[in-house]
Amino acid sequence: MVAALTALSAALLAAVVHANPPGYGGSSGPTIKVDTNCKYQEYDGTGVSEAFQRGLVIHELNAAAQNLVLDFLFTTKGAGMTILRNGLGSATSDPFDLMKSIAPVAPASNSSALNFIPLPREDEYQVWLSHQAISRGVNTIYADAWSADGYMKTNGTDSYGGYLCGVTGTSCASGDWRQSYANKIVKYIQDYAANGITVKYVGFLNEPDLNTTYASMQSDGRQAADFIEVLYPTLAKAGLKTQIACCDGSGWQQNRERLTGIQLAGDENKLGLVTAHGVDTTSCVDTVTGDW
Repeated sequence: MVAALTALSAALLAAVVHANPPGYGGSSGPTIKVDTNCKYQEYDGTGVSEAFQRGLVIHELNAAAQNLVLDFLFTTKGAGMTILRNGLGSATSDPFDLMKSIAPVAPASNSSALNFIPLPREDEYQVWLSHQAISRGVNTIYADAWSADGYMKTNGTDSYGGYLCGVTGTSCASGDWRQSYANKIVKYIQDYAANGITVKYVGFLNEPDLNTTYASMQSDGRQAADFIEVLYPTLAKAGLKTQIACCDGSGWQQNRERLTGIQLAGDENKLGLVTAHGVDTTSCVDTVTGDW
């Protein structure tokens, strides 16, 4: 056995010497040079999603516990997160875990102005949390909706999937609600701006490949493009610099399918952020930005 191990060691040593011949590092190994001025991929930061009323949970802690949690999340004492993802609500009531809508009561028709209310309880204290995060170094606020309001959808509720009325493949007696949904998103961003918070990115879908018992809205790529074609000019008309994010698919393959539809529709230049989850794939990355 000892002889066999010795022979094996000799063979491995020969392989190492062969891999590092004299003149290329020798026994000390190869020389590696790193050019820190050469950048291949921009890294925007690391973030956390606190939708489902997690902002409320943190707010209800005592002051000492609040500061401990916030410091652990958003400073170098802990994770040092620099991106915060908030939930853009669609619920008509205020059950635990769901975010309440700023337009919970349906207007007279799809062409009527929405009945806006102030951000409910500071948007379940997401406004408060955003300020706390920004004061600790967070530089990007990303708002994302799990669904449009129920009266804007084919199934009449913000839960259990369904589609936004007006996109390809839908037929709603109440008509096309894309503009109303875009108007609601703009008002939400404006409400945050009035509170001194800039929403850098906004998404209108979350895992659109799934039908869930909580807030959810389904969409393929063509349907996503149908709404982007309304949301994009609506943001511009309001003078907002907030960029559109899409589509938070449950996995990268599911997201790729939606992005392909957006590309085929010629709308990829209207996106500022590509987002996806790693739930249904081996990927553990939650959000990626930049060219795609």
